[in-house]
Amino acid sequence: MVLWLPVDAKGKLAGAKARPYLDAFGRLFTSDSESIVLWIQQVLERAVADTGSAPHLESQLLDKPQFKAMYVPTLSPPMVSPTVVAAEQNPSRE
Repeated sequence: MVLWLPVDAKGKLAGAKARPYLDAFGRLFTSDSESIVLWIQQVLERAVADTGSAPHLESQLLDKPQFKAMYVPTLSPPMVSPTVVAAEQNPSRE
């Protein structure tokens, strides 16, 4: 699942609904969505501090879901794209 959210020039989520959407997005996959929201904000701060024009991508593994956050500075407005990928469990071999 992928979600695109606008970001302001300071690397903060833009728009009144961005934070509630991000929180709801996190809650679909984990009960601790607050830590995911804070982590995505930290990713944005690091991405904005990097003055390059390339996309910035980081990932975080929480139990089964893997969260990815990509910041794309070239779009107008800049965007952050949180993604969730369900991690596969290896079947036990006996």
